[in-house]
Amino acid sequence: MTAGLIAALRRRGFDVRPFKVGPDYIDPGFLTRAAGSPARNLDGWLLDAPTLRWLFARRTAGGATAVAVIEGMMGLFDGLTGGDDTGSTAHVARVLELPVVVVLDASRASRSVAAVARGCQVFDRRVRIAGWILNRVAGETHRRWVTEAVEQATRRPVLGSLPEDQRLALPERHLGLLQAHEAHALGRFLARLAHEVEQRFDLARLLSSTRGPRTGAGAAMPSRLARLLSCDGANGVRRPDESGPGASGRVPRSRPLIAWARDQAFTFHYADNIELLEALGARVVPWSPLADSRLPERTAAVVLGGGYPELYAPALAENRPALEAVRAFALRGGPLYAECGGLMYLSRGIDAAGIRHRLCGIVPAWTRMMGRARVAYVRAVSLRDTILAPRGTIVRGHEFHTSSLRPAPAPDEAAYRVEDAGASAGPAARFRLDGYCRRGVLASYVHLNFLADPRLAAHLVGSACRAQASPRRAVADAQLK
Repeated sequence: MTAGLIAALRRRGFDVRPFKVGPDYIDPGFLTRAAGSPARNLDGWLLDAPTLRWLFARRTAGGATAVAVIEGMMGLFDGLTGGDDTGSTAHVARVLELPVVVVLDASRASRSVAAVARGCQVFDRRVRIAGWILNRVAGETHRRWVTEAVEQATRRPVLGSLPEDQRLALPERHLGLLQAHEAHALGRFLARLAHEVEQRFDLARLLSSTRGPRTGAGAAMPSRLARLLSCDGANGVRRPDESGPGASGRVPRSRPLIAWARDQAFTFHYADNIELLEALGARVVPWSPLADSRLPERTAAVVLGGGYPELYAPALAENRPALEAVRAFALRGGPLYAECGGLMYLSRGIDAAGIRHRLCGIVPAWTRMMGRARVAYVRAVSLRDTILAPRGTIVRGHEFHTSSLRPAPAPDEAAYRVEDAGASAGPAARFRLDGYCRRGVLASYVHLNFLADPRLAAHLVGSACRAQASPRRAVADAQLK
């Protein structure tokens, strides 16, 4: 729905700025392709309100033909828990003071759809609903009946509809949709969606219904980020300061190179994380664990993000030069940060359906695929000093995986003590150990958005600077087994 709307607006000559609510890596890929510009995440639980306002204002500034389109997640009010809408689409809309167009599932119902619409309208009157879009309508008569009922009940316009048509759906797998780079003939699919939206939506009315003053325009950079970057918080301009590396956020004299894994197996990343590392003085360079035989020259730190390494396990295992290069980097004590799929790559290997594919062997455990996905916001406490944070630091993150480590992390090597956000506090709270931390290695299932705590990015750049300035002597191989 959103990708089709973006593609249709782009056809009309608009400069579309796409966003996605929540901690999603897959949907932004489709929004990016539809808009021709990078989609950004607006996460109301990971990021505080000042950061959300600044991030949105920064990405929507300038351009007479600019239109911001934000795709929500789940239901309008679905957030952290059943009793709390923190992080929901409604929460982000309130923070940014933006109107909402609600997509209503009209399949196998008519007048009852109006009851759902009216419920959304009165559930939280702080959320301004500008109109409705009907999805999965059965035909013209059905569309007319639902439209009449919804508009009568809410006094808000139905701005468009899409039919129930499998040609307008994307295939899925265990962690959701296929990714944008995997979807066959994605260009033709987006063109079909755009055509349907242009034929069935009142785009002029949709734009006029959602137009209005934005109080977030020109929002200042959050103070702790401004301090870290040595910036003027009012305009985000860096003040010149090159006194050396470290967690101060000052630009190092010699920019350390951070090799960031980017290929079909490792696709989950926040563009804002990369931009923040670069703002702090690093040079972030992509490399491929699938195709490259070595790390980029003068690599000072390595980042392995999430993705689907289980789908490429044979090819990853066959590229022994890349595995040995990463292992040698870790043996030298180089800073190595891994999230989820990256943790799997650093493990002894992936065990899927009884077939084992040997990988780095840095993390002393096998990765075993599970039957169901784990998706959750989490709070994680750093159990020791790491390349991202001192011991005791509490970070907000999210998990999104269908694998686990066997054996489970040992207390003397685990990276974090983790609890699900929204879980009951107190003595009965359920904590678990997650990940692996030793010397310069930090690997876990927890995904982080560095804008939630920019000091994490500063520590990573500082670790890279120190590694670049003083290469460590190789450590005994036994220490990483």
